[in-house]
Amino acid sequence: MTRVYRITALVLAVVAVGVGAFFAGRSTAPTTTSGPTTTTSEAPTTSTSPAVCEAAQLRIAQSGVNGAAGTIERTFSLVNAGPAPCTLDGYPGLLLLGHGPAVQPTNVVRGGGLTFENIPPSAVELAPGATAYFNIGYSDVTAPCSTATAVAVIPPATSTHLAVSVAPSILACDNGTLHVSAVFGSTDRTATQTTAPPST
Repeated sequence: MTRVYRITALVLAVVAVGVGAFFAGRSTAPTTTSGPTTTTSEAPTTSTSPAVCEAAQLRIAQSGVNGAAGTIERTFSLVNAGPAPCTLDGYPGLLLLGHGPAVQPTNVVRGGGLTFENIPPSAVELAPGATAYFNIGYSDVTAPCSTATAVAVIPPATSTHLAVSVAPSILACDNGTLHVSAVFGSTDRTATQTTAPPST
């Protein structure tokens, strides 16, 4: 089922998740055996994965525009400009910005629709200098419409936005409705078979 996310302020979503773990001590009654005791010791295993890509370490740009029959699609690129790998997983938050920048009515719909297929969310690991992408699609024929010269983007699982100018301006009708894809990598052939795929 498509989920609709309505945005009424510049800050699309501020998610502060705190996870704490406290382990109380346990006592076990001693065990006595008559024979020899063998103890097996295993080294603890640790699994490390790159941290979430924060807005401060990403560069964003519009990398493709296409449209036909009243629907427009744009592809945006996110480059890891930091010194270490990071991960993007899920949907970016979006807010349309006019001159000033003035916040414009924005209604974000996650998943496929209009001109591109639904892309299942999956983790995209970005080495330094690597690029991920996401698509937005909208109609420019059904009033009321929102006009934007820039878009505020919040990377998945973060709370800080970065802004990108767009040309030509976005005219997103139906109350500023934007369909947005999950972030995908440049090697994802299913995701890149859209009407405005990345050029790489």
